[in-house]
Amino acid sequence: MQKKRVRVLIATANMPTGLGTARALAGPDVEIFGLCKDFSNNCCKSRYWDKVFFVDDHPEAYLEKLIFLGKQSDKKTVLFVTFDHLVQLVSDNRTELEKYYAFVLPQKSIVDLLLDKTKFHIWATKNGFPVPESYVATNQDELNEVLEKITYPAVIKPRYRDESWNKKPLDKIYKLQRKENIEDIPVDLFKIAPSYIVQRWILGKDSNVHFCLTYFNRQSQEVNSFTGKKLLQWHRYTGNTAIGASTNNREVHQLTINLLTTIKFKGICSLEVKLSDNDNKYYITEPTVGRNDLQSYLAVAGGINLSKIGLYDALKEEPPEFKKRNSSIWIHEISVVRALHDHKKRYGLNYVELIKYLLHVVRKYKKKSFCYFSFKDPVPFIYLFKEYMIALKKNTK
Repeated sequence: MQKKRVRVLIATANMPTGLGTARALAGPDVEIFGLCKDFSNNCCKSRYWDKVFFVDDHPEAYLEKLIFLGKQSDKKTVLFVTFDHLVQLVSDNRTELEKYYAFVLPQKSIVDLLLDKTKFHIWATKNGFPVPESYVATNQDELNEVLEKITYPAVIKPRYRDESWNKKPLDKIYKLQRKENIEDIPVDLFKIAPSYIVQRWILGKDSNVHFCLTYFNRQSQEVNSFTGKKLLQWHRYTGNTAIGASTNNREVHQLTINLLTTIKFKGICSLEVKLSDNDNKYYITEPTVGRNDLQSYLAVAGGINLSKIGLYDALKEEPPEFKKRNSSIWIHEISVVRALHDHKKRYGLNYVELIKYLLHVVRKYKKKSFCYFSFKDPVPFIYLFKEYMIALKKNTK
């Protein structure tokens, strides 16, 4: 790497994915900055931030801040983003941002395709990739028609979760046991997003959800990949990863490579699939383009640092080789607590039994990593624990 310290900017610093990216990139040769809408957030307390800059929480503010900070530096800054709508922002404004930042993204049409679940489904079906029965709805009338013909159970999700979706207290996706369940979603859907995809539910447990984290260089060649699966989600069946574990899943890896090679992808990406209990086949649920996933630090713990590979590739330097792989597990502390509480209520299990089972699972993996906790960087977890205890105290009054 260059002798001078490399300047990195991560948006956003106040999210777990930003914290995980900062930890993955940390080193004596890297100066790490973040954009943040809330300085009090526990993720912003990490020792790895050299400086955190405030930004208002809307796309125009992010773009203005990125350009402003870019002009302050005498050399290009390597840019990492952590939200789909920020990937879209960077892609749409790449001509301007490339004056100040180094980043690796595929061409705009590919970014648009992979970010938009409605477009991706049409493309995947046309190109023979396995996706569940799905329909696209761009207005209420179309949605009503879809709800009449889809096979239930089904799920509904927006084309991508932008800032409008993230600002609302909304789930990642919504599961519908029957068409009437659409009334349970607490918003006017088409005021939040312009289009939705409704998919047949893939039968299977949380542990049926697999993923492949990967990096493709500027020549659209795979540099390295890491496969894993979810052991537990919150919310159950439809939420984000609570516990993720490494695997050596050649079938999921090959499916990911086939897809990304077909579209000539470059940059960081992941593919999430689910193994169906009905026919024992993998179905693609969604790709993630241009950013890390929530559980991406699982790969770092397992010996494959895809963020570091992306840093070198953005600088047009030869990336380091990561060959040693360890079995690893990644835990989102708050989501695990919520999931355990849910299991206790549903099945009458006590916490001692649940914790014993959890410890039994964790012991199987050589490397352990957490969303917030780190021995080298403990302060974010300390702040998180304090926040959780204050909230718990308020709820018990």
